[in-house]
Amino acid sequence: MDSSPARSKAVAPIPAAARGMIALLILLEFVAGLLQGFYDPLAKLFAKTYEVSDGHIIWFHTLQGLSAAVMVPLLAKFGDMFGHRRVLRIAVGVVLASTLLTAMAPNFPLLLAARVLAGPIAVWLPLEIALVHQRIDQAAARRVIGILVSVLVLGAVIGNIGGGLSVVLMPFSAALLIPPLLMIGAIVAVIRIPESTLRAAPGIDGWGLLGIAVAMILLLTGMSRLSEEGLGDPLPWSLIAAAVIVFAAWAWWELGVSNPAVDVRMLTSHALAPLYIVGFLFGFVLFGFQTPLATFAASHPDTDGYGLGFTTFSLSLIIATFTILTAVGSATVNALTRRFGTKSVLVFAAALSAAGFGFFALQHAEKWHLLTMAVLAGIGMGLLMGTLPALIAEEAPADSTAIATGVYNSLRTLGGAVAGAGFSIILISFAQSSSGNPGDGYAMIWTIAAGAFTVAAIVLALSKTTKIPRPLLPPTPTGTVPLLKPAPRER
Repeated sequence: MDSSPARSKAVAPIPAAARGMIALLILLEFVAGLLQGFYDPLAKLFAKTYEVSDGHIIWFHTLQGLSAAVMVPLLAKFGDMFGHRRVLRIAVGVVLASTLLTAMAPNFPLLLAARVLAGPIAVWLPLEIALVHQRIDQAAARRVIGILVSVLVLGAVIGNIGGGLSVVLMPFSAALLIPPLLMIGAIVAVIRIPESTLRAAPGIDGWGLLGIAVAMILLLTGMSRLSEEGLGDPLPWSLIAAAVIVFAAWAWWELGVSNPAVDVRMLTSHALAPLYIVGFLFGFVLFGFQTPLATFAASHPDTDGYGLGFTTFSLSLIIATFTILTAVGSATVNALTRRFGTKSVLVFAAALSAAGFGFFALQHAEKWHLLTMAVLAGIGMGLLMGTLPALIAEEAPADSTAIATGVYNSLRTLGGAVAGAGFSIILISFAQSSSGNPGDGYAMIWTIAAGAFTVAAIVLALSKTTKIPRPLLPPTPTGTVPLLKPAPRER
């Protein structure tokens, strides 16, 4: 990790030959954001349409997360081996099928099947990062990845607003045809994107891929049930224990094979281990605090004894503000890292996020308190969001870029699942307590979020790295693809 400011403040140029590809990737990631935001406001309408309870409709989002946790490592590895554009085309095709099935599903089980098919959308960005790193140098790649992340976030904001507005302007069944139409842009982009020129050494570690998939399913399912059933149910604990056992067996297996699905030594190297720890903590807060924040802000102190009394519309504006600030933070990553150095920016980002949540843990009685937290934490989390995947791609071996960033995505998902279960238990415990104020449970959540970012700042401040060289790959003759074996890593 570069801890010193860059000597030259000149903006890294993007080769003319790569600009067209980058424009197509921006279009693709914008569509990804639109799709991921579009369905969020429609959960209640899905529940009414298919005549299921709110508890059942939770699986509409949960299954996509489970699918992504399984699909991202698998498809990212295949991208490193067989070509990132080739696998990206497959992922886009599967997501297109998901949008069509979502629009036309005649019953609830098929709707849930459609959400499973939506999982591969999470691998679009890791595959795009790999394509970027094989075409331009690292300094320019950071700028491009920051733009991609910003476009994804902005797309999610627009998609969220568009999803809610669409059902006002047209019937629900007609509104569900909008996502398949949006996929036209993704199809056009992925058809014209050039293929990557570097491949990982051939060989598929089937048991390794199966092991990480089974472990993630067990763990995320256990966490989900724990948040629903509470600490007294033995089933989620059994699933979590089984996941730990499978993870241990998977790690032992991966250390003994010549072409592992995920190189465990890479994950535990001085270069990447701190970034993965921070990625887990980042996902813990990013995906864990959103629902508690919405329920707290919408509660009214006069009737509930806590909360801020936001209307649905005013709350949506606050969330949009938070998201836009996150996008701004991502977009400014390149300029700040050139001026102050990557390590300094990351430590500052984690500390700023910790300050935002720490302030809100102490002061959360007025609406401006939430806005202050949104400004501080939004910018800080945006800087982390734009820097971490780019830095992981730089630190990873050149033939493992997609799987390295894919593991980062999976760890963020895992962190969110842990937070979702833990925060749910905290709120339920305070709500059932006869002596405590339920609002104190929310204060504890903001305190935990601040603590997570404080730990992240300390880990980043103490981290050291041994940079793995990544030469800029020259163009290869048509039809030839260099094959690299994984570079030696330190134990």
